[in-house]
Amino acid sequence: MRKVIEKIIEKILTVSGFITTIVIMLMVVFLFKEGTGLFRSSAVESGYILSVNSANSVERISVADIKRIFSENLNEHKEEVLKGLDDISKSLSKEKNIDQSLIIQKFRIFTQRIMIQEVINTFVENYDEIMLGDLQNELIDVSKAKDIRRSYKKLQNLVFNDKSILKKEIAGWEAIYGLLSIFVKASKSEKFKSEGNSYEARLYNIISSSHRKVYESVEKYPNQEYKNLQLIADFISGMTDSYAINLYQELKGIKL
Repeated sequence: MRKVIEKIIEKILTVSGFITTIVIMLMVVFLFKEGTGLFRSSAVESGYILSVNSANSVERISVADIKRIFSENLNEHKEEVLKGLDDISKSLSKEKNIDQSLIIQKFRIFTQRIMIQEVINTFVENYDEIMLGDLQNELIDVSKAKDIRRSYKKLQNLVFNDKSILKKEIAGWEAIYGLLSIFVKASKSEKFKSEGNSYEARLYNIISSSHRKVYESVEKYPNQEYKNLQLIADFISGMTDSYAINLYQELKGIKL
């Protein structure tokens, strides 16, 4: 009986491994199919123009910056990546109304394809170790794409160390902490509800109606303090940077 059970388990594992292999192969085929169309299509669809937000942080780096950083940090895929950047630059330079930021975005897509493929390869190569729970690293950190990731981290430092961006980040932190302080303090009062004209009631009614509806009709937490904090966290975490900063300034009387 034991041998029969072992045979059944062996067959199940064999079939499972076969199915996994098929799924991985299909993923690889799909990725290559998508990747081959990267340079074939026009950068901008016929009849449209490209519009880039003037605040887009990629404006603060150049193709030359990218080439320098990747050249300094790549070991694997160095020739392929640098050639890809040159090909994208040459291809898009022929287009009209093309901003440099589009070259950077296309290059990001190009390198992502390489990274995805290397992660798949690493998964296949380390399948047994992964299934046993013995692989303690991120797949990309033990793949041949780790240098690409490191290059992007270097590039990230170049972009986000810009003073104007640092100022916006600091302003955002101040706004978030400030809003949390204002709303959490108000939530400790029994007047933190929709009825009334108190300071706390006014703050409660500033919270979006969708969040208040969930708070009043859906959430059934027995702990009222936790329920209040959940409402505030949901409200603030859903804000855009600009909305959070504007609201904080309005509530503090800095901006009316």
